[in-house]
Amino acid sequence: LASRIQEIEAQIRPFFRESTRLLLQFKFRTLEDEEIRQYLEFVHSSEGQWLQEAVIVSLVQALREAGDRAGHLIDERIK
Repeated sequence: LASRIQEIEAQIRPFFRESTRLLLQFKFRTLEDEEIRQYLEFVHSSEGQWLQEAVIVSLVQALREAGDRAGHLIDERIK
């Protein structure tokens, strides 16, 4: 089971990265070029990379917990 979970996590990480990128493009669409340059500089910095990874890890954890809760609720209803 643990290996399957790791496999699924590896599969969904690119989805979250792409979703985040698209969300940020939409959110920051009104920024000037210089503001976008500064943002991209941050994103590519070690701090920005750390932040992106922390967000992804948090989202995966939240989804895992939600799945666990859903599984328990389904189990309770079946009993």
